[in-house]
Amino acid sequence: MKVAIAVIDAAADYYAATKRLIFVSLFYFLLHIVAIGLMVATYFYMLGTQTFVTDPLSLLDNYQGIMVEKVSGAFIAVMVFVYFVGIWINVFFSNSVSYVASVGASSYYFTSDANKEGSGEIMLGFKWASITNMGSLAFGAFLVTMIRVLRSMADVAEG
Repeated sequence: MKVAIAVIDAAADYYAATKRLIFVSLFYFLLHIVAIGLMVATYFYMLGTQTFVTDPLSLLDNYQGIMVEKVSGAFIAVMVFVYFVGIWINVFFSNSVSYVASVGASSYYFTSDANKEGSGEIMLGFKWASITNMGSLAFGAFLVTMIRVLRSMADVAEG
Protein backbone atom coordinates (compact mmCIF):
# COMPACT_ATOMS: atom_id res chain seq x y z
CA MET A 1 0.00 0.00 0.00
CA LYS A 2 2.86 2.38 0.79
CA VAL A 3 4.38 1.71 -2.63
CA ALA A 4 1.10 2.52 -4.38
CA ILE A 5 0.77 5.78 -2.46
CA ALA A 6 4.38 6.66 -3.29
CA VAL A 7 3.77 6.01 -6.98
CA ILE A 8 0.64 8.18 -6.97
CA ASP A 9 2.54 10.91 -5.11
CA ALA A 10 5.40 10.78 -7.63
CA ALA A 11 2.95 10.93 -10.55
CA ALA A 12 1.20 13.93 -8.99
CA ASP A 13 4.55 15.67 -8.47
CA TYR A 14 5.50 14.95 -12.08
CA TYR A 15 2.29 16.43 -13.48
CA ALA A 16 2.57 19.43 -11.16
CA ALA A 17 6.13 20.06 -12.37
CA THR A 18 5.41 19.53 -16.09
CA LYS A 19 2.25 21.42 -16.93
CA ARG A 20 3.61 21.98 -20.45
CA LEU A 21 2.75 18.37 -21.24
CA ILE A 22 -0.88 19.44 -21.68
CA PHE A 23 0.17 21.89 -24.39
CA VAL A 24 2.05 19.15 -26.24
CA SER A 25 -1.13 17.07 -26.37
CA LEU A 26 -3.10 20.11 -27.51
CA PHE A 27 -0.51 20.91 -30.20
CA TYR A 28 -0.59 17.40 -31.61
CA PHE A 29 -4.40 17.39 -31.43
CA LEU A 30 -4.42 20.49 -33.63
CA LEU A 31 -2.00 18.77 -36.02
CA HIS A 32 -4.42 15.82 -36.14
CA ILE A 33 -7.26 18.17 -37.09
CA VAL A 34 -5.16 19.81 -39.82
CA ALA A 35 -4.11 16.41 -41.23
CA ILE A 36 -7.69 15.15 -41.28
CA GLY A 37 -8.84 18.41 -42.91
CA LEU A 38 -6.20 18.08 -45.63
CA MET A 39 -7.18 14.47 -46.20
CA VAL A 40 -10.87 15.38 -46.58
CA ALA A 41 -9.98 18.33 -48.85
CA THR A 42 -7.93 15.98 -51.03
CA TYR A 43 -10.88 13.57 -51.27
CA PHE A 44 -13.22 16.36 -52.35
CA TYR A 45 -10.70 17.73 -54.84
CA MET A 46 -10.19 14.32 -56.39
CA LEU A 47 -13.96 13.76 -56.47
CA GLY A 48 -14.31 17.08 -58.30
CA THR A 49 -11.93 15.91 -61.01
CA GLN A 50 -14.18 12.98 -61.91
CA THR A 51 -16.79 13.07 -64.65
CA PHE A 52 -20.44 12.48 -63.89
CA VAL A 53 -22.88 11.18 -66.46
CA THR A 54 -26.59 10.58 -66.49
CA ASP A 55 -27.56 6.93 -66.37
CA PRO A 56 -30.53 6.50 -68.73
CA LEU A 57 -31.41 3.09 -67.30
CA SER A 58 -32.11 4.40 -63.79
CA LEU A 59 -35.03 6.82 -63.72
CA LEU A 60 -36.70 8.39 -60.75
CA ASP A 61 -40.41 9.09 -60.44
CA ASN A 62 -40.02 12.46 -62.16
CA TYR A 63 -37.98 10.89 -65.00
CA GLN A 64 -34.67 12.48 -64.10
CA GLY A 65 -31.61 10.24 -64.42
CA ILE A 66 -29.36 9.58 -61.45
CA MET A 67 -25.84 10.90 -61.72
CA VAL A 68 -23.39 8.01 -61.86
CA GLU A 69 -19.67 8.50 -61.49
CA LYS A 70 -17.30 6.79 -63.89
CA VAL A 71 -14.37 6.02 -61.61
CA SER A 72 -10.92 5.60 -63.09
CA GLY A 73 -8.24 3.32 -61.69
CA ALA A 74 -6.00 6.31 -60.95
CA PHE A 75 -8.75 7.85 -58.84
CA ILE A 76 -9.04 4.71 -56.71
CA ALA A 77 -5.25 4.50 -56.38
CA VAL A 78 -5.00 8.10 -55.18
CA MET A 79 -7.86 7.61 -52.71
CA VAL A 80 -6.21 4.51 -51.24
CA PHE A 81 -2.86 6.32 -51.04
CA VAL A 82 -4.39 9.35 -49.30
CA TYR A 83 -6.20 7.06 -46.85
CA PHE A 84 -2.99 5.16 -46.07
CA VAL A 85 -0.92 8.33 -45.63
CA GLY A 86 -3.65 9.85 -43.45
CA ILE A 87 -3.59 6.86 -41.13
CA TRP A 88 0.21 6.92 -41.11
CA ILE A 89 0.37 10.60 -40.17
CA ASN A 90 -2.19 10.20 -37.40
CA VAL A 91 -0.38 7.18 -35.94
CA PHE A 92 2.86 9.19 -36.09
CA PHE A 93 1.28 12.07 -34.18
CA SER A 94 -0.14 9.72 -31.54
CA ASN A 95 3.24 8.04 -31.09
CA SER A 96 4.96 11.43 -30.87
CA VAL A 97 2.74 12.47 -27.95
CA SER A 98 3.62 9.24 -26.13
CA TYR A 99 7.30 9.74 -26.90
CA VAL A 100 7.36 13.30 -25.56
CA ALA A 101 5.56 12.19 -22.39
CA SER A 102 8.03 9.32 -21.95
CA VAL A 103 11.04 11.60 -22.33
CA GLY A 104 9.53 14.02 -19.82
CA ALA A 105 8.81 11.27 -17.31
CA SER A 106 12.25 9.70 -17.75
CA SER A 107 14.10 12.97 -17.34
CA TYR A 108 11.98 13.79 -14.28
CA TYR A 109 12.76 10.40 -12.74
CA PHE A 110 16.52 10.52 -13.39
CA THR A 111 16.95 14.11 -12.15
CA SER A 112 14.99 13.51 -8.94
CA ASP A 113 16.50 12.36 -5.69
CA ALA A 114 15.50 12.27 -2.04
CA ASN A 115 16.41 15.94 -1.51
CA LYS A 116 14.88 17.63 -4.55
CA GLU A 117 12.27 17.16 -7.21
CA GLY A 118 13.48 16.61 -10.75
CA SER A 119 12.61 18.52 -13.86
CA GLY A 120 10.69 16.96 -16.71
CA GLU A 121 12.28 18.04 -19.97
CA ILE A 122 9.19 18.32 -22.14
CA MET A 123 10.81 20.57 -24.73
CA LEU A 124 13.74 18.16 -25.01
CA GLY A 125 11.26 15.37 -25.74
CA PHE A 126 9.54 17.58 -28.32
CA LYS A 127 12.91 18.34 -29.95
CA TRP A 128 13.87 14.68 -30.03
CA ALA A 129 10.47 13.69 -31.45
CA SER A 130 10.55 16.45 -34.08
CA ILE A 131 14.20 16.33 -35.13
CA THR A 132 16.46 13.67 -33.68
CA ASN A 133 14.24 10.58 -33.66
CA MET A 134 11.62 11.56 -36.20
CA GLY A 135 12.67 8.84 -38.65
CA SER A 136 12.37 6.11 -36.04
CA LEU A 137 8.94 7.34 -35.00
CA ALA A 138 7.85 7.56 -38.65
CA PHE A 139 9.11 4.05 -39.43
CA GLY A 140 7.37 2.65 -36.37
CA ALA A 141 4.18 4.45 -37.38
CA PHE A 142 4.55 2.99 -40.88
CA LEU A 143 4.76 -0.54 -39.48
CA VAL A 144 1.73 0.04 -37.25
CA THR A 145 -0.18 1.45 -40.22
CA MET A 146 0.71 -1.55 -42.39
CA ILE A 147 -0.52 -3.91 -39.67
CA ARG A 148 -3.76 -1.94 -39.26
CA VAL A 149 -4.42 -1.90 -43.01
CA LEU A 150 -3.70 -5.62 -43.34
CA ARG A 151 -5.95 -6.33 -40.36
CA SER A 152 -8.79 -4.27 -41.82
CA MET A 153 -8.36 -6.00 -45.19
CA ALA A 154 -8.54 -9.39 -43.44
CA ASP A 155 -11.67 -8.29 -41.57
CA VAL A 156 -13.33 -7.19 -44.81
CA ALA A 157 -12.33 -10.42 -46.55
CA GLU A 158 -13.64 -12.47 -43.63
CA GLY A 159 -17.03 -10.91 -43.91
